[in-house]
Amino acid sequence: MPVVKISSREVGAEVRRRNAGLIRSIQYGIRAGAQRGMTHLKRITPKDEGQLKAAWRLVVWDNKDVSLLNDAPYAGVMEAGARAHPVSDEGRRAIEEWAQRHLKRKDTRKRKPRAKKEADPSAAAKAPKGQTEKGVSEEAKAMANAIIWRIRTQGYPGKKSPIPLYWARESVPQLSKFVKEETEKRIIKMADRKAPRWAPTGKHK
Repeated sequence: MPVVKISSREVGAEVRRRNAGLIRSIQYGIRAGAQRGMTHLKRITPKDEGQLKAAWRLVVWDNKDVSLLNDAPYAGVMEAGARAHPVSDEGRRAIEEWAQRHLKRKDTRKRKPRAKKEADPSAAAKAPKGQTEKGVSEEAKAMANAIIWRIRTQGYPGKKSPIPLYWARESVPQLSKFVKEETEKRIIKMADRKAPRWAPTGKHK
């Protein structure tokens, strides 16, 4: 009957090595899963000029815990909405600029591409037809006034609005799945590494 001699020193060293490898595998799996989660969140983040999407970042705390943060000043409103509240002058200007951008995009999609013309220096000082000197059209102002009225009376995004809320919170199950998959992948890879010389023959798991 074959006899395998194993010293307590060998066992202790192998246990410590395996424990350290398991901890590292879990940490790397969590980070890899969080990275996949951030990619997912960026894909579903509501987009206008892209600041909200670009504000996502992955933070590692004490080289252990991992968080996905979005520090855009309006991230909370875009996620959870807001109750009815007054709109400041600065807020009004931001809404008017948003409305102008969206009207311009809509108009650009309707137009067919045309050959470029040389710019007229005298026309640079004149505002386009239907626009104020600040570049905000009357149509954009009317749209902004409607949005501001809704914010003042109903909050954001307002009743029966098609704008989705809690898109980040509802992604938590998907983010957990990413972390689970990446962690399991790394634990399996660690377990398939070369076994100690005193381990039984065959694939070591």
